Amino acid sequence: MFEDRVPRLADLDGDGRDEIILVEADVVNGAALVVYGLKNGAIAELARGPYAGSSFRWLNPVGVADFDGDGLLDLASVTTPHIGGILTLHHYRPPRLEPYARATDVSNHRMGELEQQLAVIVAHSSNRPTILIPNMQLMAIQALRWDVPGQLTELAHTLVLPARVARITPMPGGGCLRLTDGSWWRVTLAQ
Repeated sequence: MFEDRVPRLADLDGDGRDEIILVEADVVNGAALVVYGLKNGAIAELARGPYAGSSFRWLNPVGVADFDGDGLLDLASVTTPHIGGILTLHHYRPPRLEPYARATDVSNHRMGELEQQLAVIVAHSSNRPTILIPNMQLMAIQALRWDVPGQLTELAHTLVLPARVARITPMPGGGCLRLTDGSWWRVTLAQ
């Protein structure tokens, strides 16, 4: 069973055809990030990430970028965005999605809301992509980038907000935040 509102499309293997990135739910093991694509002329599962761990454990994809600078696209997702929020970067290595970096205390979804885009990937011409993502309480925004060798690095001080994040819209060099109090905040990352 798929537990996703919008499939994400990206050419993960560089063959000129998009693969489909989805969240699959399992009644015992929770959610898993899966990739489908064409195999021998039919749609088939190409890769799967680890399950969230138990029933009623969900994950929400963030997006796709070359986070580690190896020239290949990676996937980012937040496991349990309502209870513990773990941002995970995955290498696409069919038949697996292999986790290689994690950051905690983040969320990209407000419980009960249809909106799923509470994080954006900011591309830089001179650096690796950066993820703008709220903290677990959705009351602060942080900029995280993976630096070799190591984990995700916070690039600046966390920006504390006057209300919870309701949506983040990507824009060149950053993101536009709509907060639950109706205000809009533009966050731009310095190159």
